[in-house]
This record gives sequence, structure tokens and C-alpha cells, in this order.
Amino acid sequence: MANGFLNRFMVICFRRSQYLPEGAQPPRDVLLRFAERMSGALRWCRSVGEVRLDPKARELWRAEYPRLADGRPGLLGAVTSRGAPHVLRLALIYALLEMSGVIKRSRLASALGLWDYAERSAAYVFGESLGNPVTDKLLAAIRESENGTTGTEIREYFNRHQTDEVSRALSALVERGLIRQEKEPSGGRPIERWIATGATKATEATKLLAERTMLDERNGIITDDPDMIPFDREHEVFAALAPHLHNTSKGQSQ
Repeated sequence: MANGFLNRFMVICFRRSQYLPEGAQPPRDVLLRFAERMSGALRWCRSVGEVRLDPKARELWRAEYPRLADGRPGLLGAVTSRGAPHVLRLALIYALLEMSGVIKRSRLASALGLWDYAERSAAYVFGESLGNPVTDKLLAAIRESENGTTGTEIREYFNRHQTDEVSRALSALVERGLIRQEKEPSGGRPIERWIATGATKATEATKLLAERTMLDERNGIITDDPDMIPFDREHEVFAALAPHLHNTSKGQSQ
């Protein structure tokens, strides 16, 4: 998963709301209206030239780009490392759907909103993993102990091997706030005890949400802006365009 494959996709978490063993069909008139709109947009796309960000969108992009480009540690960082190109592709799709030769600020904000959900979805799935077998195994072992794990117990757990790797793993877990160290008096050298904190995958996702909210306020993004594409239509738009984009890229490569 950390080999550069999964980050080419957006991870989207969802919860089943109902069971439909025989499936369901959308109302035909709604489907026809949507198909007509999509058909018109696709015809227009074939003749459009270069699509650029308008001045307000460029200002927002410059503010958001460092966060998207810097990435995050561990497996979560590996699977979300292509955030910047994903956001630009989504914003481009939104612009083309409204047959616009420029990407407006509201469309870029919509793209950032969808990427935010995808990033939080990835955090929910991969947020605890640092993508290192030793680190993940160590965290699991510490969490299994109600009273924490001593340094001696950790060394025995790894059969006194991989000493350097274990030391780096402990530092990484402390840095992520997943464990903390306590020292207990023993009449001699203090006993080091490592205790798991309450941080979880959901905590990581919540932190991302708080960060997103702060950035939205700083950049003046109004999430109920009527000009923004509603989130409940974004998956619909993306799914409808995907086959066409796939076929186009195949044709260009031949």
C-alpha cells in the first residue's frame, strides 16, 4: 500500500444505509436530464483549450498548496501523498461540467472539500499505522497491557533483537502521540514504562477535520455557498466522467 499505488486513488469511507437485494433504478426523467447535461459537457470538452485557475482560485490554491504538498508521516502520508494533483483534477472536472474555461474559487473549494473527506477517510483506515512492521507490532503490544510495558518487557518481546529499530519505533510513536513514557523510582535506575494514550484512528480523522475547519475560516471558504457543487452530487459526477476520461487517456496513449 505504501508503494505508490494506492495514492493514485481517493479513499472514501461510507456506511450502508439500507439493503436492496434487487437493486434500485433512479427515476428515468432524472437520469435523462443528467445524461443530457453530461453529453453537452463532454461535447464542449473536446474543443476546450488550456483551463487555468482564475485570480481568486489561484490565491486560494497558493494558501492550500503547502499543506497538500508537505504530506503526513507513516502509511497515512503514503496513501494521501498525491493530494495536490487530486484536488486540481477534481476542480478541473467541476469547471468542465459547467463548460467553463477557467476554474473558479468556488469549484476549487468544492474540490478541497471532497479531498478533505477522502483524507479523513484514509485517516480513519490507516491513521494508526506508520507503515513499519516493527512500529505497528510494538504499538499493538503496548496497547495490550493495561499498566503499560517496561523497557525490559519490550526488549524481551523482540527477543533482544532489532534494538535500534525498536528505539526508532518508540520515538516515532511518542512523536505521533500514540504512547507516552513514564519513569518509576526503583531504588536504583528508574524503570521506564511505556503507556498507550487514547489516540486512535478516529482521533487522527478528527484532528484533520479541525485543521480543515481552521483553514476554511482563514481562507474565507463558505461551506454553504450556493455556487459550490453539493457534496452529495460529487460522487455522481465523478462516476459519470470516469469511463470517458479512461477511454480518452487510452486513445491518446495509442
